[in-house]
Amino acid sequence: MRRCKKCVMADTRPRITFDKEGVCSACRYWEDKENVIDWDVRKKELEELCDKYRSKDGSYDCIIPVSGGKDSSYTAWKLKHEYGMHPLTVTFAGNKDTEIGQKNLRSLIDSGFDNILITPDGAANKKLIRKTFIEFGDPFLPFIYGVLAAPFKFAVRFNISLIFYGEDGEVEYGGSSKTANKAGFDLEFIRKQLFSGQSVLKWLDDEITMADLQPYLFPTEDELKRIGVIAVHLSYYENWQPYKHYKFVKEKTGFTPLKGRSEGTYTNFASLDDKHDGIHYFMMFAKFGICRATSDAAHEIREGRITREKGLELVQKYDGEFPKQYFNEFLEDIDMTEEKFWRVVESFINKDIWEQVGDKKWKLKDPEVEKTLKIGSKE
Repeated sequence: MRRCKKCVMADTRPRITFDKEGVCSACRYWEDKENVIDWDVRKKELEELCDKYRSKDGSYDCIIPVSGGKDSSYTAWKLKHEYGMHPLTVTFAGNKDTEIGQKNLRSLIDSGFDNILITPDGAANKKLIRKTFIEFGDPFLPFIYGVLAAPFKFAVRFNISLIFYGEDGEVEYGGSSKTANKAGFDLEFIRKQLFSGQSVLKWLDDEITMADLQPYLFPTEDELKRIGVIAVHLSYYENWQPYKHYKFVKEKTGFTPLKGRSEGTYTNFASLDDKHDGIHYFMMFAKFGICRATSDAAHEIREGRITREKGLELVQKYDGEFPKQYFNEFLEDIDMTEEKFWRVVESFINKDIWEQVGDKKWKLKDPEVEKTLKIGSKE
């Protein structure tokens, strides 16, 4: 296991690449953002796109998926107030919303946006979360199905051809670089990679019916072609700076950060919406040896807000912290014992990067950060 020479991201992150100098693809893309990309040209492209689709009668002309978080709130505000668009915002409910997540979504809506919230059948959703957690080590797979399907569903339902996403996470945070210079949203990539190659229909069984899966299903290709739906990332058109977005939406939409920090990291303004969030990141720790602090520190190093040395200190201090706050609620939500939970975690320990050093205790094979994982321990 090695970490990028410029930031602290590890080469275990799915789809990330390192060059011969040991620098990750996300850092190289950030260099291009500063030195190669002509953002004036990109802004002109955005203006032309908006001119093409903007309604003249105030009817909805684009769909913006939002959670109430800093980046989606920024995207919605920017397109409405600076580019004169008339967006319909669409929210797919999280696994289990936090109070601050609900507050921030409400603040966004109250700042001047129409919103549709789609909430799947709670009983069916909990069954799906349990199944995907056991089989793929990720409680967020049902949410990913739904949050990606919902904007396309309502594009077809309301005959809206343009969908605006915020950032392209693959190029901004480290992953596939195939869309680095493309505005468009690669649906085929999403299906193959972010869904772990699994159609939502995989989960049909004696417990899960087609009726249960309706919120997670994409429209058909024929439906999308009939409307002429296109989806783009705002991050293609402007130099994406998440911390600046946080400061921006605090002022414009009333976005509220946590009073303390999020478990597993040192920040208090990102990924605040879902009580299952910490479990998702903890499973990343078992599978990839990285957790939330690595992701946050890598991004802030690229933004020039902290040094790499400071980033390593933060990773050492916070990465892999067990998410205690909502742990019991998570177990109750998916009807799982704590013993079963730890068996699932143990089944996903990546033995290429973890070395067993004792009974149920593992040490990360990382030359720069000393981390351990002990099955059954919440400390």
